[in-house]
Amino acid sequence: MRQRKYAEAQAALQRAIDLKPDYTQAHYQLFLAYTRSGQKGLAEKEPELFKALEEEDKREQALRQRRRQAREP
Repeated sequence: MRQRKYAEAQAALQRAIDLKPDYTQAHYQLFLAYTRSGQKGLAEKEPELFKALEEEDKREQALRQRRRQAREP
């Protein structure tokens, strides 16, 4: 992405998502790569996925925090 090699970035990010479908940041970076390369149609679906995964991450983080607090004396 930093080198503006968007096709290469898209391929790498898609491989990352194939390996870990809930990889929040990969979805966000894929959105950026599609947008910056002018592929608006492909870019449209990524923000929804990113936002949903981000909310799930926040819920899981809050749950872990509550569990840690419950174990503390």
